[in-house]
Amino acid sequence: MGTKQCIQAPRDEDESSSSDSDDDTILSPIKRWNNKIKMESKLHSVDFQCDPTLSFRRNIQNVCRRKRLPSTHELHTYNFYVWSSNRFGFGHDSIVIGSAAYRSEHDDNNYGWITAELCVDMDENKVLPQTRYLNKYEGLDFIETKKWKKQFSYTTTLNAVIDLVYKLIANHGTYNNLHNGCQHFVEGFLKKIIEYEHEYRVQTMLTHNRLYQSTSSDYVKGYQRYRACVKVEKQLKKERLSTNYEPMEQNLQIAGTLMVVPIVAMSVNKHKKYQSQRDKVIFQSIPRQPRHPRPRPPPPATEAGAARNAKRRSRE
Repeated sequence: MGTKQCIQAPRDEDESSSSDSDDDTILSPIKRWNNKIKMESKLHSVDFQCDPTLSFRRNIQNVCRRKRLPSTHELHTYNFYVWSSNRFGFGHDSIVIGSAAYRSEHDDNNYGWITAELCVDMDENKVLPQTRYLNKYEGLDFIETKKWKKQFSYTTTLNAVIDLVYKLIANHGTYNNLHNGCQHFVEGFLKKIIEYEHEYRVQTMLTHNRLYQSTSSDYVKGYQRYRACVKVEKQLKKERLSTNYEPMEQNLQIAGTLMVVPIVAMSVNKHKKYQSQRDKVIFQSIPRQPRHPRPRPPPPATEAGAARNAKRRSRE
């Protein structure tokens, strides 16, 4: 899927690129040699980060600092897309993240989009995170041509998204183009957010469920949790907080269901060599206010009830 790449946004004070001036030809050889030594020392200093793992967060922070996205710690609603390089599912897939207010008439912003991708360092045999920025007009062109497939909208912070990417990369396991590649990274990214929101809503409902909190019966608690799960699934379906993304491997398995032995052997081989730890990854968003159940409206007043209340007030 690629080799190691070092893509880092320039700092704010270095945005104005300076070209070689004509004064260099006037400098003596000794001064030019001193300038060369100073430049090499800067390149080898600690401030120059060429590791994509370290520069991933910094690149996104630089984009936010230029007001091209909300601040990394700001709670905001984002749209999540899947960008496939091949429409048949045999290419490189990546996550695209952008503000849900990119077409809002009331918000005068220049918000663009960033990607969250998995790249491979063939020399060191490990996976690394990568991101790139696309401006507002580039993103609109991809959306209008339907090259980006929207998955869902979700309210969170970019810091939480960055932490999720780091966790998925750290627990990705051995890279394999078919069994454990960029498409599995994309699938894990989308599902972890949905799983977190599902469990968060279920726990909120159970916290305000008096029967669940008062009973000691495992049967009653299990039934109440089942009802909460069904209710949350309906909510997520209504809000379209779901994904139908599937990696190429699953499509190949469906197409080859008649070839039982090769499919079983491929599955066993996958678990032996490329088993990842994505199941241990948990998405953590910022703490939010719990959703309290809506208070029940009072029962409608009747003539008999109004007469009793008037009689009670007269006695008092």
